[in-house]
Amino acid sequence: MNKQQFLTIIITLLLGILQTTGMKSQPTTAQHGASIVRGEACYGRQADKLFAMHSVVKFPQALYVADYLDKNRLTLGDSVLVCKDSLDTQTWSPMLESMERTQYFTFAELLEWSLKQSDNNACDLLFASCGLPAKVEEYLHTLGFNDIHVRRTEKEMKQDFRRAIENSSTPREMTRLLEWFYLHRHDSRNLSFIWDTMADCHTGHERIAAIVPQGCRLIHKTGSGFPSSDGRQDRNDVGIILSPDGSHMAVAVFTEKSKEEQEVAETAEECLMHLQADEFLQNMPPDLQQRQTRAILKAIEGDKSDLTAVRHSRNTPPETYDNVQSRMLTETMRIYEPKENGDSILPVLLYLHGGGWTFGSINSCGRFCNAMAATGGMRVIALDYRLAPEHPYPMGLNDCKAAVEYIIGHSDELQIDTSRITIGGDSSGGNLAIATALDESCRGKIESLLLFYPVTKAFADGSESWRLYGKGYGLDAEIMEAFNRAYTFGSDARREAISVGLCSDDALQALPRTLLIAAERDILHDQGKEFAERMGDRMRRIEYKGAVHLFITVPGQDAAFGRAVRDAAAFISAIPDR
Repeated sequence: MNKQQFLTIIITLLLGILQTTGMKSQPTTAQHGASIVRGEACYGRQADKLFAMHSVVKFPQALYVADYLDKNRLTLGDSVLVCKDSLDTQTWSPMLESMERTQYFTFAELLEWSLKQSDNNACDLLFASCGLPAKVEEYLHTLGFNDIHVRRTEKEMKQDFRRAIENSSTPREMTRLLEWFYLHRHDSRNLSFIWDTMADCHTGHERIAAIVPQGCRLIHKTGSGFPSSDGRQDRNDVGIILSPDGSHMAVAVFTEKSKEEQEVAETAEECLMHLQADEFLQNMPPDLQQRQTRAILKAIEGDKSDLTAVRHSRNTPPETYDNVQSRMLTETMRIYEPKENGDSILPVLLYLHGGGWTFGSINSCGRFCNAMAATGGMRVIALDYRLAPEHPYPMGLNDCKAAVEYIIGHSDELQIDTSRITIGGDSSGGNLAIATALDESCRGKIESLLLFYPVTKAFADGSESWRLYGKGYGLDAEIMEAFNRAYTFGSDARREAISVGLCSDDALQALPRTLLIAAERDILHDQGKEFAERMGDRMRRIEYKGAVHLFITVPGQDAAFGRAVRDAAAFISAIPDR
């Protein structure tokens, strides 16, 4: 009997005798778990909780098959004879639809059907020919992955969906396995084949794939549970994201009773925001904000030399996107325009940079302005308003109001829709955006406000976020107080045009529709939340979990920056109610 005949007989026998055995199912609660590993950095959410893998099990199974073929001197080209009538016709199986009554399948083909298309019959054929679930689990445990459990075939899980939890993994253990796979992907032809196959996975385009940055590559495997009567189901995705610079990260997301596909992407994105924010904070020079604080205080006393150096360091011209063109309109205003829609009348975003009213420039916010113009749906104008302490309130605010008048007065030549003017800004720029919209000279001229973690009270507010995040989270209380002092020099910090959060309810209700995007771990978190609550239905507030201050203007929190561009572009392009 040759090797091929032997495998054919084994498959025929095992497909008929696969029975349900093993531990009792465990109750689950509606939770999402995730783990992300990049180098030495790791962040997890419910990372040590066991989740049902569902079809994610086909990834560790494939690793076992690769090892089995090597040890048994089989190749990916070896084939097995499959009888169509022996397969399950009531399960997910694109392979079944394409096959003849009897057909040979190579191990490579079965792996491709299983990994690319998540084919359940292909998965069970691999169990039947190479080893039942217990053999896969035993192999994983020999590698040191004890928190991954493989105890059921696809057929067994279908017979009693509660048994899906018996094929389980913690998010943390799955990222460990992904890291192992990354390190050993070229150890054998079989592992390299699995790597290339998972790079061509055809499932889950709205899961992790939805947050993969342009130019990166995703090697992954998805899994989905059995839908409930209200449409909820477990949705999983695990994989490795490869960056053009050669770096990588391992991501494992398990969502229980999920309503939408994008919940996987959102969970991964939140964890990635947290991880990147932690790395961003670790990479900040430990004395940076202390030096900047001293520079501001010295400038208030009349010595601007150190503050000038700080301003210079934040004034590097950005690279312009390929589909964006920019030019100076005046000495203090730069326009960013999408090339494809260059002849169209478009909405405009007037953007006001952050920097505590004391530093920052049209260059420091240039990356964001570029990205917004690159969406093709708007023109973006950045303003170099005058800075404190040389030009304290109301000089910078006056520049912002004058910019609105300039845009309206030059709307024809700039091809701007004056009924679609948005003012946006981050931190102190967000404060100026609100103050501009509140001013009588601009009332009724602004269609919407776009705010990122805005200052709404130019004084120490004593809030919980001020206490929790006043040190070590990108914007310290010490420098915030120096910013406030510089901008309010000679004025009352509680003046409503400065501390816009103190405005009357009537004044806030007169503001245009507003989007406020907040960082979870930010000294200004509670200011913005209170402001949003007072505006009510006029404002939508989105909080980026794990993010810290500065993600708009300082590189390092790419996930938060990318999400901000998407959310902001969708907000501006939305047709307002008339």
